[in-house]
Amino acid sequence: MDAVCIVGAGTMGSGIAQAFAQSGYKVFLLDLNIELARKGVQRILDSLDEEVQKGRITRLDLDSISASVHAVHDFESCKEAKLVIEAVPEDLNTKQMVFNKLDSTFPTDVILASNTSSLSIARITESVNAQKRVIGMHFMNPAPVINLVEIITQNLHSILYLSLPIFLCTFRCRIFAFIKS
Repeated sequence: MDAVCIVGAGTMGSGIAQAFAQSGYKVFLLDLNIELARKGVQRILDSLDEEVQKGRITRLDLDSISASVHAVHDFESCKEAKLVIEAVPEDLNTKQMVFNKLDSTFPTDVILASNTSSLSIARITESVNAQKRVIGMHFMNPAPVINLVEIITQNLHSILYLSLPIFLCTFRCRIFAFIKS
């Protein structure tokens, strides 16, 4: 897996995008319009600049990481992603609309995840055809700093089908807590 798509370029979405970009992934940061997506990318650049000022990363690191983040406003632009993480506001109807679009846009081998912190994964994704490809992936805030991600699944088949353990090993410096929905 070389590319991920984060849907929602707000605080959580841009933080998740930064965490993946810092782990070497190509990241598509998608929002309703391109200006919102660009604001999310700018939030990442500002955060990375702070890391440079504190001596935690170099300017070269910043340039490399920022080159891997792409602001987009349509799902077609992120077709190469093998993982799509929804990070829109905590509203059931909004999340369901996003997952309906994801389900109809991406092939069944693409992992669909929600960053929900309070809603049921089963309710969010009840209209998704391939349920075994759906998981919850709840990042703590701020995502680039807190190395904990809750993985929520409806059943063991989801994890096995998604080859999630292999994927998780590639997302360095993260602690994962597995939770059954």
